[in-house]
Amino acid sequence: MKIAFILMIAMQLFMTSSVQAKTALPDINVMPGMKTKWVADNFIYNSYPMNIQQFESSKSAQAVMEYYQSLWSINKTNKLPYRFENGRYLIGRENNKTIQSVSAADDSVGSYGSLAVSSATPLVRNTALFPTPPYATQLTMLESVDIGNSAQSITLHSRSEILINKQWYEHTLKSSGWVKMDSNNTTDETVEMQFQKNKQLCRIKLYPLKRELPFKTLILIHWIKG
Repeated sequence: MKIAFILMIAMQLFMTSSVQAKTALPDINVMPGMKTKWVADNFIYNSYPMNIQQFESSKSAQAVMEYYQSLWSINKTNKLPYRFENGRYLIGRENNKTIQSVSAADDSVGSYGSLAVSSATPLVRNTALFPTPPYATQLTMLESVDIGNSAQSITLHSRSEILINKQWYEHTLKSSGWVKMDSNNTTDETVEMQFQKNKQLCRIKLYPLKRELPFKTLILIHWIKG
């Protein structure tokens, strides 16, 4: 279950910019001939410290699996299994209080994928410090570094309508010293707001949820702590 979680996060971040925070994890062994690039170098997702690299290889995705299967298996008779799901090969193991995982898919020149290492245990803190409206549930929280400052990216589901959440954030943040900034990205269905407090910045996006009853609003928050 933990390995599947790490692989899911690796695939979510595969095409994003690198984010950073202060953790200490070992690097995963890189298969000879692989070209790698950091996607997330020492960051924290839902309180789990994690490193993720993307790779390109001239070898097939199955050959990549066989390499890590051979590298990580205890012996030739007890081979670590890999599996194929939704067009990708997946393999993972727990080792020295870390979870190491590899996902790979074929392309026209070989394969591409991700190498991920995560702590097997979360850090003590696991909740966001940014204000959370009533009837909202935190789904994820990513700690990173943005323009040289500590930052959090938070995802919430809310049982309240978009307008109620919008009004709550406007009132609550204004009451605690935040100043609302102009935003031109609001549409008929979605709301985007930006606030500043001294050196702190935050962007809040509100989206309607139509199939996740009883939840009605998806809330995305990016908070640069300054």
